[in-house]
Amino acid sequence: MKIGILTNDDNLGNKLSKYFKVIFSTNNIKSFDVIVLISYSKIITKKLLNKKIFLNIHNSLLPKYRGLHAFTWAIINGEKTLGYTLHRVTSHIDSGPIISKVKFKINKNENINNVFSKSEKVLIKWVKKELRDLNLKKIKTAKKQNEHISSYFRKRNEADNLILWTQKSSQIHNFVRALKPPYTKGAFTYYKRKKINVIGTKIMNSTSKGFKAGKIIDVSKKWIKVKTNTNDLLLTRVSVKGKVILNFQTKFKIGSYFN
Repeated sequence: MKIGILTNDDNLGNKLSKYFKVIFSTNNIKSFDVIVLISYSKIITKKLLNKKIFLNIHNSLLPKYRGLHAFTWAIINGEKTLGYTLHRVTSHIDSGPIISKVKFKINKNENINNVFSKSEKVLIKWVKKELRDLNLKKIKTAKKQNEHISSYFRKRNEADNLILWTQKSSQIHNFVRALKPPYTKGAFTYYKRKKINVIGTKIMNSTSKGFKAGKIIDVSKKWIKVKTNTNDLLLTRVSVKGKVILNFQTKFKIGSYFN
């Protein structure tokens, strides 16, 4: 059984090419029995699905987090375990029968860039083993996904990165680490009508009462303490138009609001 990997990711493709035949277009699938999609964004047509066996490696533990930006959504939602799923490709996105999965843990302070670095190592090690052991029996006996626990997440855009200060401090912290540059420009808020990107946060044990969410409770040179729906949140790294602010006391005032 001849297996080929189809990807849009040149960097990942070059790394996997040490172990498998890697292609970058469906025009080159003719000589393969099975084509495995990894970081491949285009939809496989029904015509091709009828001609070849297509498998996909999705960056979530299916049937949860089908769709786009799965790692981002998972971090935003505070997931502690992430992973990949090898499944059959069908006409329904990320819904085909499951062949195997791999899991890895992340901690509450790891950001999206840390996760990508960690996950790539997990992925390459797992793919090497899975594809070498892959056979038609494993493909044919793949297990149907449980639709009752499935979830689907859409593509994110810049407007989705606005911080909601009425959320819990843990939710905002997860939001910030899921969007940390250079993956995006960062989660953002507004201060005196200026767009501010929040890059680093720390959850406090204290809870300031009697204030509205988003109010600046205290400011030092290195941090800004902000009121949330629960515990106070320290902003430890902030930027404006890509330039990191080195002294918060020169830019932000106690009693002012982020919104």
